Parts: sequence; C-alpha cells; structure tokens
Amino acid sequence: GALGGAPPTRAGPPGGGAGGAGPAATIARLQGRQQLGSRWVSTLLQRLVVQLWSDDRVAATVDRARQEYARRRAALVAALARRGVPARGHTGINVWVPVEDEAGAVAALRDLGYAVAPGSLFRLHSPPGLRITIGALDLSEVDRFADALATTLVATPARATV
Repeated sequence: GALGGAPPTRAGPPGGGAGGAGPAATIARLQGRQQLGSRWVSTLLQRLVVQLWSDDRVAATVDRARQEYARRRAALVAALARRGVPARGHTGINVWVPVEDEAGAVAALRDLGYAVAPGSLFRLHSPPGLRITIGALDLSEVDRFADALATTLVATPARATV
C-alpha cells in the first residue's frame, strides 16, 4: 500500500510466466494492471526500501503522514455526513462515496473544478461509487468540497445510494 505493506517485487515467477486462477474478468484486470509498468524492481531498490523502513526518522515521517491522512479522511467523512451524503474511509488516503451514476458525478465535479475517480476502476462487485483521494485535500477546503459534492448529488441524476 501507499503507507506500508510489502515493497514492490518482480510480478510473476522466474522466466516471465505468471500463475493465477480466478474469474476471467479478475484475471484480465490483473494482467492489465501488470502491463501498466515495469514488472521488475531491482535488488538495490528493494534493499533501499528495507533500509528506509528500518530508519526511525522515516518511521516517524510515515506516522505523521498516517495521522494527517486520518485527520483529512475523518474531516471529509464527517462533513459529508452533515450534508446527508454517506461516505466511508477507515484507512489510507481514499474515501468511498456510493452513487448511482459514477460518470455523471465525475463529470459534474470536474465541471466544478474537482477531480475524483469513478469507482468502476477499483471495484469488481460493489455498487457504483466515487473514490476520492484525500492526500492533497487541505482541511480548509473540506467544507467547500463537501458542499460541491452534496449539491452535485442532488442536482444531477447521480444521487447517493444507501
């Protein structure tokens, strides 16, 4: 993940082959994701990651980032709740807002100057929604964005779902 988890490694067994089992759509998405970038990460880079994870200063920086993202995420979820917009986000840098029409909501928010991602890029069987990244969201902008999202969901066919 963005703040923790395993360091990147070569995707697949030696020889370049890949093994996996699952529904055809899932395998196709996995293969598509693998083709987006390099499949191999140098040993030097992997060792650097391990060294960084072992450094107390880096750990403190990551902890501060984790706390800041938690503040931003909680502020956005609370602001949306005050406006009657259901949202969830318990960890990480994203908040999920269920909507009926992802494309309509993305376009309406784009027209208001906000960039959000359609949930279809990140879900397999979940209902439609928006993935909102809070990494760069300034706390002073939370209410303005929450107002824009709430207005968008009322003014367009992209109404929030429960």
